[in-house]
This record gives sequence, C-alpha cells and structure tokens, in this order.
Amino acid sequence: VIDVTATPPVNGLVDIFVTDNGGGIPTEYLNTIFDPFFTTKRNQGGTGLGLHIVHNIVHGVLGGTIHVEKGVNGVGTRLVLHLPLNNEGGAVAS
Repeated sequence: VIDVTATPPVNGLVDIFVTDNGGGIPTEYLNTIFDPFFTTKRNQGGTGLGLHIVHNIVHGVLGGTIHVEKGVNGVGTRLVLHLPLNNEGGAVAS
C-alpha cells in the first residue's frame, strides 16, 4: 500500500510524504539510494537510475529537497519531499 500525504503550506513550502508498507530498504542502502546507478539488481537488469532521476527532478526542476527514512515502526519506507509552492528557486523545466 502506498500512502501520499501533505502538510498545509507554511511560508510558501509544503512537505509531501510518500509512505509504503513493504519490506523497507535495508539500513546500509538508505544513504546511497539516490546515487547514480545504485541498484541491488545489477545482474538482473537493474540500471539504478530511478531514484537518481527523482532526486534530480526534486532538487533541480522543483527546487526542493528529498530524503528517505524507515517507515513508521520500522515497516516500509517513507520519502519526504520539502517543496516550494512556486518554482522561483528551481530550474525552469523545458
């Protein structure tokens, strides 16, 4: 199950939380999942570009930040996006 929630805007910023109830990400991978080409499926066809692309979009295009953490009570995974309501700080999407 994937749950997406957001906080009410404060000072032009909004926090978006994307949480799942899956098996989670092992602790040793939490600091590397946004790295280019990081994958645990290298020999199974994985390219490792998915979360790196998400990171670049959030930081570059949207002008925000993203980080990952263990889900509630250690179940699943939670991505936290901190985004401006306007795009004045980010790059202009083409």
